[in-house]
Amino acid sequence: MGELGSPGSTRSAGGWVRNENTGPVYGSVVQAGTIGQVHLTPSRPVVPRQLPAAPEPFTGREPDLAALSEILIGHAEHSVAVIHGTGGIGKTWLALHWAYRHLDLFPDGQLFVDLHGFSPSAKAMDARTALRALLEGLGVTPTGIPTDHAAQLGLYRSLVAGRRMLIVLDNAMGRR
Repeated sequence: MGELGSPGSTRSAGGWVRNENTGPVYGSVVQAGTIGQVHLTPSRPVVPRQLPAAPEPFTGREPDLAALSEILIGHAEHSVAVIHGTGGIGKTWLALHWAYRHLDLFPDGQLFVDLHGFSPSAKAMDARTALRALLEGLGVTPTGIPTDHAAQLGLYRSLVAGRRMLIVLDNAMGRR
């Protein structure tokens, strides 16, 4: 510890103030010369932009795009659309093409998780891992994710509540 007036201390209107931390620090540190008028403002929520690049070229599928719009635009606060079919028919491209046409509807962000349900090179992602990926996409650090699954779900719900977001879960295998 240095003496007042030495490096690590500053002079304020009220006298000398020492700015130092003597214990472990987890997360952000705010140093203030005086504590009387410190105002902390919460950081802005992360606005994820995780969609893969827009598919090019993309033609046709207007009836499918219209059906997605019918399901996802203006009917409910929370809407879910499921695009299913055999591999390789363009389900992901359809979803991404629709999403890029309507990005303005989701100003609070877009999350994208590839569940690898049909990947020949990767193991299918389980629900717990997918939830962790969504939380990280929302700006939660790995050390900030609760270990309890119910707590993770609660945190996810809290972070998306009241936000207009698009969440794409790609390559799901089955209903679970």
